[in-house]
Amino acid sequence: MTTEAAAAARVRRIVVIDDDPTGGQTVAGVPVVTQWETADLRWLLTRDREMGFVLTNSRALTAEKAADVNADVVSRCLDIAAGLGIEVSFISRSDSTLRGHFTAEIETICLELETAGRPADLVLVVPAFFEAGRITRDDVHYVSSGGVDVPVGETAYAADPAFGFAESNLRAWVRARLADPHAEVASLSLTDIRQGGASGVAARLHSAARDRGETTVPPVVVVNATRASDYGVVAHAVATCEADGLTVVTRSGPSYLSARLGEPLPRAVKEIASNRGSTPHGLVVVGSHVPLSTAQLEHLIDHTQAQLIEMVVPQVLGAGRAEYLDRLTHSVAETLRTGHVALATSRDVHRTEDAESSLDVAGAVSTAIDEVVGRVIAAEP
Repeated sequence: MTTEAAAAARVRRIVVIDDDPTGGQTVAGVPVVTQWETADLRWLLTRDREMGFVLTNSRALTAEKAADVNADVVSRCLDIAAGLGIEVSFISRSDSTLRGHFTAEIETICLELETAGRPADLVLVVPAFFEAGRITRDDVHYVSSGGVDVPVGETAYAADPAFGFAESNLRAWVRARLADPHAEVASLSLTDIRQGGASGVAARLHSAARDRGETTVPPVVVVNATRASDYGVVAHAVATCEADGLTVVTRSGPSYLSARLGEPLPRAVKEIASNRGSTPHGLVVVGSHVPLSTAQLEHLIDHTQAQLIEMVVPQVLGAGRAEYLDRLTHSVAETLRTGHVALATSRDVHRTEDAESSLDVAGAVSTAIDEVVGRVIAAEP
Protein backbone atom coordinates (compact mmCIF):
# COMPACT_ATOMS: atom_id res chain seq x y z
CA MET A 1 0.00 0.00 0.00
CA THR A 2 1.30 3.45 -0.88
CA THR A 3 1.91 6.13 1.73
CA GLU A 4 -1.08 8.02 0.34
CA ALA A 5 -3.31 4.97 0.61
CA ALA A 6 -2.15 4.22 4.14
CA ALA A 7 -3.00 7.77 5.20
CA ALA A 8 -6.43 7.54 3.60
CA ALA A 9 -7.19 4.17 5.21
CA ARG A 10 -7.07 5.57 8.75
CA VAL A 11 -10.78 6.46 8.59
CA ARG A 12 -13.84 5.74 6.46
CA ARG A 13 -14.47 8.51 3.97
CA ILE A 14 -17.93 10.07 3.76
CA VAL A 15 -18.64 11.66 0.38
CA VAL A 16 -21.42 14.25 0.45
CA ILE A 17 -22.90 14.73 -3.01
CA ASP A 18 -24.34 18.22 -2.59
CA ASP A 19 -27.03 19.42 -4.97
CA ASP A 20 -26.81 23.09 -3.99
CA PRO A 21 -24.06 25.45 -2.73
CA THR A 22 -25.69 25.92 0.70
CA GLY A 23 -25.06 22.37 1.90
CA GLY A 24 -21.89 22.99 3.86
CA GLN A 25 -23.38 25.57 6.21
CA THR A 26 -23.39 23.33 9.32
CA VAL A 27 -19.81 22.06 9.04
CA ALA A 28 -16.44 23.74 8.88
CA GLY A 29 -12.98 22.83 7.67
CA VAL A 30 -14.12 20.11 5.27
CA PRO A 31 -12.68 19.79 1.75
CA VAL A 32 -14.95 20.75 -1.17
CA VAL A 33 -14.57 20.10 -4.88
CA THR A 34 -16.72 21.66 -7.60
CA GLN A 35 -15.48 19.30 -10.31
CA TRP A 36 -15.40 15.52 -10.24
CA GLU A 37 -12.63 14.42 -12.52
CA THR A 38 -10.68 11.48 -11.11
CA ALA A 39 -7.86 13.74 -9.87
CA ASP A 40 -10.35 15.95 -8.00
CA LEU A 41 -12.04 13.02 -6.28
CA ARG A 42 -8.74 11.35 -5.44
CA TRP A 43 -7.64 14.57 -3.75
CA LEU A 44 -10.93 14.65 -1.81
CA LEU A 45 -10.62 11.04 -0.64
CA THR A 46 -7.05 11.44 0.57
CA ARG A 47 -7.55 14.48 2.82
CA ASP A 48 -7.23 14.16 6.59
CA ARG A 49 -10.92 14.95 7.11
CA GLU A 50 -13.41 12.07 7.26
CA MET A 51 -16.01 13.98 5.23
CA GLY A 52 -15.72 15.78 1.90
CA PHE A 53 -18.19 17.58 -0.37
CA VAL A 54 -18.72 17.21 -4.10
CA LEU A 55 -20.72 20.30 -5.08
CA THR A 56 -22.71 19.28 -8.17
CA ASN A 57 -25.47 21.94 -8.15
CA SER A 58 -27.68 19.17 -9.56
CA ARG A 59 -30.84 20.80 -8.23
CA ALA A 60 -30.53 23.19 -11.19
CA LEU A 61 -30.39 20.26 -13.65
CA THR A 62 -33.04 17.97 -15.11
CA ALA A 63 -33.60 14.65 -13.37
CA GLU A 64 -31.79 12.83 -16.17
CA LYS A 65 -28.74 15.08 -15.98
CA ALA A 66 -28.73 14.90 -12.18
CA ALA A 67 -28.71 11.10 -12.40
CA ASP A 68 -25.79 11.19 -14.85
CA VAL A 69 -23.79 13.45 -12.53
CA ASN A 70 -24.43 11.23 -9.51
CA ALA A 71 -23.50 8.11 -11.47
CA ASP A 72 -20.23 9.73 -12.53
CA VAL A 73 -19.32 10.82 -8.99
CA VAL A 74 -20.21 7.53 -7.31
CA SER A 75 -18.57 5.24 -9.87
CA ARG A 76 -15.33 7.25 -9.82
CA CYS A 77 -15.26 7.42 -6.01
CA LEU A 78 -15.76 3.67 -5.77
CA ASP A 79 -12.97 3.01 -8.26
CA ILE A 80 -10.58 5.33 -6.39
CA ALA A 81 -11.55 3.89 -3.01
CA ALA A 82 -10.91 0.35 -4.27
CA GLY A 83 -7.41 1.38 -5.33
CA LEU A 84 -6.75 2.99 -1.96
CA GLY A 85 -8.16 0.10 0.02
CA ILE A 86 -10.74 2.24 1.84
CA GLU A 87 -14.53 2.24 2.33
CA VAL A 88 -16.74 5.09 1.16
CA SER A 89 -20.17 6.10 2.44
CA PHE A 90 -22.44 8.36 0.38
CA ILE A 91 -24.72 11.12 1.64
CA SER A 92 -26.98 12.78 -0.92
CA ARG A 93 -27.34 16.27 0.55
CA SER A 94 -30.45 18.15 -0.52
CA ASP A 95 -32.95 20.74 0.61
CA SER A 96 -34.42 20.61 4.10
CA THR A 97 -37.81 21.52 2.62
CA LEU A 98 -37.79 18.46 0.33
CA ARG A 99 -37.01 20.09 -3.01
CA GLY A 100 -34.66 18.15 -5.27
CA HIS A 101 -34.25 15.06 -7.44
CA PHE A 102 -34.78 12.51 -4.66
CA THR A 103 -35.78 9.57 -6.87
CA ALA A 104 -33.25 10.06 -9.66
CA GLU A 105 -30.32 10.63 -7.31
CA ILE A 106 -31.04 7.93 -4.73
CA GLU A 107 -31.85 5.29 -7.35
CA THR A 108 -28.65 6.15 -9.22
CA ILE A 109 -26.44 5.92 -6.13
CA CYS A 110 -27.99 2.55 -5.24
CA LEU A 111 -27.55 1.27 -8.80
CA GLU A 112 -23.88 2.25 -8.89
CA LEU A 113 -23.26 0.56 -5.55
CA GLU A 114 -24.96 -2.62 -6.76
CA THR A 115 -22.93 -2.56 -9.97
CA ALA A 116 -19.77 -2.31 -7.86
CA GLY A 117 -20.78 -5.39 -5.89
CA ARG A 118 -21.78 -3.69 -2.65
CA PRO A 119 -25.56 -3.16 -2.88
CA ALA A 120 -27.15 -0.67 -0.51
CA ASP A 121 -28.93 -2.24 2.46
CA LEU A 122 -30.81 0.83 3.58
CA VAL A 123 -31.74 4.38 2.60
CA LEU A 124 -31.98 6.88 5.46
CA VAL A 125 -34.03 10.07 5.01
CA VAL A 126 -32.98 12.81 7.46
CA PRO A 127 -34.11 16.26 6.21
CA ALA A 128 -34.43 18.18 9.51
CA PHE A 129 -32.49 21.44 9.73
CA PHE A 130 -32.85 22.53 13.35
CA GLU A 131 -30.95 25.79 12.95
CA ALA A 132 -33.58 26.94 10.43
CA GLY A 133 -36.61 25.59 12.31
CA ARG A 134 -37.22 22.44 10.23
CA ILE A 135 -38.07 19.39 12.31
CA THR A 136 -39.73 15.98 11.91
CA ARG A 137 -42.23 14.71 14.49
CA ASP A 138 -44.61 11.73 14.18
CA ASP A 139 -43.23 11.30 10.64
CA VAL A 140 -44.50 14.78 9.64
CA HIS A 141 -41.92 17.32 8.48
CA TYR A 142 -42.52 20.86 9.77
CA VAL A 143 -41.25 24.33 8.93
CA SER A 144 -41.30 26.88 11.73
CA SER A 145 -43.01 30.12 10.72
CA GLY A 146 -43.57 32.87 13.27
CA GLY A 147 -43.05 30.37 16.08
CA VAL A 148 -45.66 27.97 14.65
CA ASP A 149 -44.72 24.58 13.20
CA VAL A 150 -46.38 24.35 9.79
CA PRO A 151 -46.52 21.03 7.90
CA VAL A 152 -44.12 21.41 4.98
CA GLY A 153 -46.77 20.44 2.43
CA GLU A 154 -48.71 23.57 3.41
CA THR A 155 -45.81 25.98 2.91
CA ALA A 156 -44.61 27.95 -0.10
CA TYR A 157 -41.78 25.43 -0.53
CA ALA A 158 -44.28 22.77 -1.53
CA ALA A 159 -45.48 25.01 -4.36
CA ASP A 160 -42.03 25.09 -5.98
CA PRO A 161 -42.60 25.06 -9.76
CA ALA A 162 -39.94 22.40 -10.33
CA PHE A 163 -40.22 20.26 -7.18
CA GLY A 164 -43.75 20.81 -5.89
CA PHE A 165 -45.44 18.25 -3.63
CA ALA A 166 -48.50 17.80 -1.41
CA GLU A 167 -47.30 15.39 1.28
CA SER A 168 -46.09 16.47 4.72
CA ASN A 169 -45.78 12.93 6.09
CA LEU A 170 -42.30 11.78 5.10
CA ARG A 171 -43.31 8.16 4.60
CA ALA A 172 -46.07 9.25 2.22
CA TRP A 173 -43.68 11.68 0.53
CA VAL A 174 -41.11 8.92 -0.09
CA ARG A 175 -43.74 6.52 -1.45
CA ALA A 176 -45.04 9.20 -3.81
CA ARG A 177 -41.54 9.95 -5.08
CA LEU A 178 -40.65 6.28 -5.63
CA ALA A 179 -44.01 5.47 -7.26
CA ASP A 180 -43.47 1.90 -6.05
CA PRO A 181 -46.37 0.26 -4.19
CA HIS A 182 -43.96 -2.38 -2.85
CA ALA A 183 -41.46 0.08 -1.43
CA GLU A 184 -40.63 -0.55 2.21
CA VAL A 185 -40.80 2.75 4.13
CA ALA A 186 -40.34 2.59 7.89
CA SER A 187 -39.51 5.25 10.47
CA LEU A 188 -37.48 5.88 13.58
CA SER A 189 -39.65 7.58 16.18
CA LEU A 190 -38.47 9.99 18.83
CA THR A 191 -39.12 7.23 21.37
CA ASP A 192 -36.93 4.81 19.40
CA ILE A 193 -34.12 7.35 19.44
CA ARG A 194 -34.40 8.76 22.96
CA GLN A 195 -35.23 5.56 24.85
CA GLY A 196 -33.45 3.03 22.64
CA GLY A 197 -30.25 5.01 22.29
CA ALA A 198 -27.62 4.25 19.65
CA SER A 199 -27.69 0.50 20.26
CA GLY A 200 -31.46 0.35 19.98
CA VAL A 201 -31.46 2.42 16.80
CA ALA A 202 -28.71 0.25 15.30
CA ALA A 203 -30.82 -2.85 16.02
CA ARG A 204 -33.82 -1.21 14.33
CA LEU A 205 -31.75 -0.35 11.26
CA HIS A 206 -30.41 -3.90 11.02
CA SER A 207 -33.98 -5.19 11.24
CA ALA A 208 -35.19 -2.81 8.51
CA ALA A 209 -32.32 -3.83 6.24
CA ARG A 210 -33.42 -7.48 6.41
CA ASP A 211 -36.84 -6.52 4.97
CA ARG A 212 -35.54 -5.84 1.47
CA GLY A 213 -37.77 -7.22 -1.29
CA GLU A 214 -37.75 -6.90 -5.07
CA THR A 215 -37.75 -3.11 -5.13
CA THR A 216 -35.89 -0.44 -7.06
CA VAL A 217 -34.27 0.87 -3.91
CA PRO A 218 -33.59 -0.87 -0.58
CA PRO A 219 -35.84 -0.28 2.44
CA VAL A 220 -36.21 3.39 3.33
CA VAL A 221 -36.23 4.64 6.93
CA VAL A 222 -37.36 8.19 7.67
CA VAL A 223 -35.97 9.71 10.86
CA ASN A 224 -37.90 11.82 13.33
CA ALA A 225 -35.84 14.50 15.03
CA THR A 226 -36.55 17.78 16.78
CA ARG A 227 -33.11 18.56 18.22
CA ALA A 228 -29.45 18.00 17.40
CA SER A 229 -29.01 15.30 20.05
CA ASP A 230 -31.50 13.10 18.15
CA TYR A 231 -29.23 13.12 15.12
CA GLY A 232 -26.23 12.49 17.36
CA VAL A 233 -27.78 9.18 18.43
CA VAL A 234 -28.73 8.24 14.86
CA ALA A 235 -25.29 9.11 13.47
CA HIS A 236 -23.63 6.93 16.12
CA ALA A 237 -25.98 4.08 15.24
CA VAL A 238 -25.29 4.43 11.49
CA ALA A 239 -21.53 4.36 12.10
CA THR A 240 -22.01 1.17 14.12
CA CYS A 241 -24.11 -0.41 11.35
CA GLU A 242 -21.47 0.47 8.75
CA ALA A 243 -18.77 -1.06 10.92
CA ASP A 244 -20.96 -4.19 11.01
CA GLY A 245 -20.95 -4.28 7.19
CA LEU A 246 -24.22 -2.55 6.27
CA THR A 247 -24.17 -0.17 3.32
CA VAL A 248 -26.30 2.86 4.21
CA VAL A 249 -27.18 5.56 1.68
CA THR A 250 -28.44 8.79 3.26
CA ARG A 251 -30.62 11.60 1.89
CA SER A 252 -29.90 14.49 4.21
CA GLY A 253 -30.61 18.08 5.07
CA PRO A 254 -27.75 20.14 6.56
CA SER A 255 -28.05 19.30 10.28
CA TYR A 256 -27.25 15.59 10.01
CA LEU A 257 -23.84 16.34 8.50
CA SER A 258 -22.38 17.86 11.66
CA ALA A 259 -23.81 14.94 13.68
CA ARG A 260 -22.20 12.44 11.30
CA LEU A 261 -18.89 14.21 11.81
CA GLY A 262 -19.43 14.24 15.55
CA GLU A 263 -18.96 18.00 15.69
CA PRO A 264 -21.17 20.88 16.89
CA LEU A 265 -22.43 23.55 14.54
CA PRO A 266 -19.49 25.85 13.83
CA ARG A 267 -19.84 29.50 14.65
CA ALA A 268 -19.33 30.52 11.04
CA VAL A 269 -20.26 34.16 11.54
CA LYS A 270 -17.59 34.58 14.24
CA GLU A 271 -15.04 32.85 12.03
CA ILE A 272 -15.84 35.16 9.14
CA ALA A 273 -15.73 38.20 11.38
CA SER A 274 -12.28 37.28 12.66
CA ASN A 275 -10.89 36.44 9.21
CA ARG A 276 -12.12 39.29 7.07
CA GLY A 277 -8.72 40.00 5.60
CA SER A 278 -7.89 43.38 4.16
CA THR A 279 -11.20 44.28 2.50
CA PRO A 280 -13.63 46.23 4.70
CA HIS A 281 -16.67 45.54 2.50
CA GLY A 282 -18.72 42.41 1.92
CA LEU A 283 -20.85 40.99 -0.88
CA VAL A 284 -24.01 39.07 0.06
CA VAL A 285 -25.64 37.11 -2.77
CA VAL A 286 -29.32 36.11 -2.57
CA GLY A 287 -30.58 33.87 -5.35
CA SER A 288 -33.52 32.19 -3.62
CA HIS A 289 -36.87 33.95 -3.95
CA VAL A 290 -38.91 32.00 -1.35
CA PRO A 291 -40.65 34.11 1.34
CA LEU A 292 -38.07 33.33 4.05
CA SER A 293 -35.17 34.43 1.83
CA THR A 294 -37.04 37.60 0.91
CA ALA A 295 -37.70 38.36 4.58
CA GLN A 296 -34.02 37.79 5.40
CA LEU A 297 -33.01 40.08 2.55
CA GLU A 298 -35.36 42.80 3.79
CA HIS A 299 -33.96 42.45 7.32
CA LEU A 300 -30.43 42.77 5.95
CA ILE A 301 -31.24 45.95 4.05
CA ASP A 302 -33.21 47.46 6.96
CA HIS A 303 -30.57 46.74 9.62
CA THR A 304 -27.27 47.22 7.81
CA GLN A 305 -25.75 49.69 5.42
CA ALA A 306 -25.72 47.18 2.56
CA GLN A 307 -26.72 48.60 -0.81
CA LEU A 308 -29.24 46.45 -2.69
CA ILE A 309 -28.42 45.75 -6.34
CA GLU A 310 -31.06 43.72 -8.15
CA MET A 311 -30.43 41.15 -10.86
CA VAL A 312 -33.59 41.32 -12.95
CA VAL A 313 -34.36 37.80 -14.12
CA PRO A 314 -36.16 38.70 -17.40
CA GLN A 315 -33.09 40.70 -18.45
CA VAL A 316 -30.83 37.75 -17.68
CA LEU A 317 -33.00 35.63 -19.96
CA GLY A 318 -33.31 38.24 -22.71
CA ALA A 319 -31.34 38.87 -25.89
CA GLY A 320 -29.24 41.59 -24.24
CA ARG A 321 -27.95 39.28 -21.50
CA ALA A 322 -24.23 39.92 -22.08
CA GLU A 323 -24.53 43.70 -22.03
CA TYR A 324 -26.81 43.58 -19.00
CA LEU A 325 -24.36 41.43 -17.00
CA ASP A 326 -21.53 43.78 -17.99
CA ARG A 327 -23.45 46.73 -16.51
CA LEU A 328 -24.43 44.74 -13.42
CA THR A 329 -20.84 43.62 -12.78
CA HIS A 330 -19.58 47.18 -13.08
CA SER A 331 -22.27 48.41 -10.68
CA VAL A 332 -21.46 45.77 -8.05
CA ALA A 333 -17.71 46.34 -8.30
CA GLU A 334 -18.03 50.11 -8.03
CA THR A 335 -20.45 49.98 -5.09
CA LEU A 336 -18.16 47.59 -3.21
CA ARG A 337 -15.45 50.22 -3.22
CA THR A 338 -17.45 52.30 -0.76
CA GLY A 339 -19.69 49.85 1.11
CA HIS A 340 -21.41 46.51 1.46
CA VAL A 341 -23.52 45.11 -1.39
CA ALA A 342 -26.47 42.74 -1.44
CA LEU A 343 -26.79 41.31 -4.93
CA ALA A 344 -30.25 39.74 -5.17
CA THR A 345 -32.33 38.29 -7.95
CA SER A 346 -35.68 39.97 -8.58
CA ARG A 347 -38.30 38.76 -6.11
CA ASP A 348 -41.09 38.05 -8.61
CA VAL A 349 -41.28 34.37 -9.59
CA HIS A 350 -40.63 33.85 -13.29
CA ARG A 351 -43.44 31.47 -14.26
CA THR A 352 -42.89 28.80 -16.91
CA GLU A 353 -45.08 26.19 -18.55
CA ASP A 354 -43.49 23.12 -16.96
CA ALA A 355 -40.94 21.92 -14.41
CA GLU A 356 -38.17 21.40 -16.98
CA SER A 357 -38.49 24.98 -18.25
CA SER A 358 -38.37 26.19 -14.66
CA LEU A 359 -35.09 24.32 -14.17
CA ASP A 360 -33.72 25.91 -17.34
CA VAL A 361 -34.50 29.34 -15.92
CA ALA A 362 -32.91 28.43 -12.57
CA GLY A 363 -29.80 27.22 -14.36
CA ALA A 364 -29.51 30.39 -16.44
CA VAL A 365 -29.89 32.60 -13.36
CA SER A 366 -27.40 30.53 -11.36
CA THR A 367 -24.88 30.80 -14.17
CA ALA A 368 -25.40 34.57 -14.34
CA ILE A 369 -24.82 34.93 -10.59
CA ASP A 370 -21.64 32.86 -10.84
CA GLU A 371 -20.43 34.98 -13.74
CA VAL A 372 -21.03 38.31 -12.03
CA VAL A 373 -19.48 37.24 -8.71
CA GLY A 374 -16.50 35.66 -10.45
CA ARG A 375 -15.82 38.78 -12.48
CA VAL A 376 -16.17 41.02 -9.43
CA ILE A 377 -13.69 38.88 -7.47
CA ALA A 378 -11.27 38.85 -10.41
CA ALA A 379 -11.40 42.65 -10.56
CA GLU A 380 -10.46 43.05 -6.86
CA PRO A 381 -6.98 44.61 -6.43
